[in-house]
Amino acid sequence: MPFDLPQLPENVILEVLRNLEFREIILFSLLSTNSRKRVSSLQIKASHINMFFHATPKIRCSFPNPSLPRITFELPAALWKVSFKNYPASFKLSGIQRGKCERIFTGCLKSGDLFEHLYRIFNYRREKHVVFYPGCQKVNPDLIFKDIGDVPSIIIAAGSQNDNARRVLRTFKRINKLCLEINPFEDPNDLQTLLTRNFYSLTLSNSMIILRLEDLLMINAVHCSLIGCRIELQTINRFFKLWLAGSNPRLAHLKIEFPEPIPNPWMSICGIWYQRIPEDQERVVDTVGEVLWQNRIHGGFDVRRRDGRKATFRITAIRLFVWMR
Repeated sequence: MPFDLPQLPENVILEVLRNLEFREIILFSLLSTNSRKRVSSLQIKASHINMFFHATPKIRCSFPNPSLPRITFELPAALWKVSFKNYPASFKLSGIQRGKCERIFTGCLKSGDLFEHLYRIFNYRREKHVVFYPGCQKVNPDLIFKDIGDVPSIIIAAGSQNDNARRVLRTFKRINKLCLEINPFEDPNDLQTLLTRNFYSLTLSNSMIILRLEDLLMINAVHCSLIGCRIELQTINRFFKLWLAGSNPRLAHLKIEFPEPIPNPWMSICGIWYQRIPEDQERVVDTVGEVLWQNRIHGGFDVRRRDGRKATFRITAIRLFVWMR
């Protein structure tokens, strides 16, 4: 016998929801604001909710609970080629049943609203994360921004078109964490402009990126990873000396990875006074922010900045850790 679920007592509604299939819970959350709040009160927690832009844009949700499936909302690419306001709010949902994909209608919710909706019903507290893949060059970043707003965490994946990457970087001005896997800059000054932006975390991962001393001195990020970029060891040594003298005051962690083993890693700390820590001595990094929270290191070379702050160099895989105390 059918019944009107919203008219039941609150405790009964929640008990019914706990016994529904996952698909039905998602559909129920789309009925109204109260429905969304009730699903949120079930305390279903997502481990990741990410948006991906490529030939077929998607929102993907993953869960730490192994009994819950990873679900994917497939979004119409045309939403961000023209005015998204004219499109019906319906999306393809997959992952609930193996090999099956169904279209669901979300009422007044648009794609950006759906992003926020999933954050709420799955109690997701992390910042928005968007990945731009090759194939998304026909998508207009300005329309994406109008739809989902500022995005604090962005990856521009390898193979993306340079002009589209530049448009993304111009459009999203409040990026907190950026991973750039291409070199979209024709002018070295544009790279320096990027380095001076107020990132919390910046990753550059491309062998076509050439970094000189003046580029390293422009780094304004708290955590910076340079993966496969072209940097000379002598440049790193000069940078370390200038950092000890007071440059790059925000930098708390620097990682530099080369595509091949370094023939003479000692060159990076040549002429620097340090205290060598035995390799068998393990320490928990006490540094700034969440990236290195309780990260363990073995050995290293302890140094002091001119302002008294303690730091540790690693040279086999070049790392710089700045200690909070």
